[in-house]
Order: sequence, then C-alpha cells, then structure tokens
Amino acid sequence: MKENSQVISKTLSDIINFPEMLHQPGSIGYLEKMTIGHLILISQPKLIIETGVFRGQTTKFISDFLTLNGLTDCNVVSFDIPEVIEEIINTDEDIKSKTNIQFQPGFLPESLEKFIENIDSPIDFAVIDADHAFDAVMMELQLVDKKLKKGGYIFCHDYRENDPKYEGTVYAIDLFASRYNYDLLPLNTSKFGNKKVVWGAALLRKSLVSRPLSTTIKYLIKSLKLYLFSLLVHTKLGQHLR
Repeated sequence: MKENSQVISKTLSDIINFPEMLHQPGSIGYLEKMTIGHLILISQPKLIIETGVFRGQTTKFISDFLTLNGLTDCNVVSFDIPEVIEEIINTDEDIKSKTNIQFQPGFLPESLEKFIENIDSPIDFAVIDADHAFDAVMMELQLVDKKLKKGGYIFCHDYRENDPKYEGTVYAIDLFASRYNYDLLPLNTSKFGNKKVVWGAALLRKSLVSRPLSTTIKYLIKSLKLYLFSLLVHTKLGQHLR
C-alpha cells in the first residue's frame, strides 16, 4: 500500500473557532479558556456544568464557543449565589439573551445537589471555580462525579501547588482523583523561569476502566498523608506565632 505523502496546510481558525475572550482579574484566563475550548470540541458535550460564575466571562465564552463551533444542542448550567446571578442578568444584556445558558441561583453545594438529583442526562464536562475551601471543592467534585460520563473532563481552576492560599483546593483535587479513579493533570508549573505564575488549573478525567482496589487504597493513603502533614505544619506554625 502506497503511503500518502501529501502535506495538508491548515491554520487554527480552520479547525476551531474562538470567540472574543474577555478577562477580569480573578477569573479564568485566556490560555485556560483556550484549553476549555479544545476540551469542549473533543468532548462534543450536551451538558456542561459550571460552579462559580463571578462576572460571567467564562460562561459567555463557553456559550459563544458552542455556537461558533456548531454545538447548538449543548446547554451550560451555571451555579452561584443569587446576588451574583441577579447582578449579571440585570446588567449584562448579552448574557441574558443567550438561550444555551441556564443560571441556577442558590448556595453551593445544596443547589448543585438538588440539580443533580433531578436530571437524567449525563454531565459531559464541568468547570469547578466557586468556593476554594477543601470541603467545598470536594463536595462539588463528588456531586459532579455522580453524573459525569466515563471519559468526561472536569476543569478545576486555581490548582496552585505552591500557594498556601489554595492548598485546600489542591488537596481536595488530589484526594478526589485518588479516591474516585480520575486521571489528574496539573496545567502549569509554579514558575516559568524567574517569573512567578499567578494562575493555576488542573484537569481531571474520569477513567474508562475501574482501578484495582489495591491501587486506589495506595493513592488514598498517600493523599491523606499529604493533607494531614499540611494540617500539622499549620498547627505548629500557628502555635509558634502566638
């Protein structure tokens, strides 16, 4: 069989269509939005979950990305406290006009739990970016896991491995991945050269096959040791500073 040696030239815009990417400090950044876009195109989702709306820039990006790339049968369901969602709807006519966005005002994780209990369709993709406390992140991940399809992705914002402010987020994601058989990929290092990186994220992928119990226990013990060590260090540090 003769191999086809023809080289086909295409640019990124021939393959994937990105909408205008707006950014506000504290929200998901440009490179992270591009990563989310690629994952959406790979996943071909019907249902996307987003926890933590902030000013709605990521919500709008996902909505527009779906439309521009022909994924018109996919809906984005976004969760945040009532005050945040009410402000967005009252001040942003553009986001209010988008028919593929469904806002769920309420207090997490209760609002997410109620939604999960009342849906039959699977979740294809999720973005976790609400409360960054250990318990909050773990609970949201556990709830999403109940309906996430095998091979589905969870994009976790603010996975900053060497930032004490986000250590609860990091340990929750690490522990969840070990306990629930997810592949974990940190999406940045803490430094590029001598420049400090002020953003961070991690990607979780639900495994297509079950992990052996012995492997699950091994990773679970490792994650628990890391978390307990962190608590011990901070307890001793607090005693020292008193």
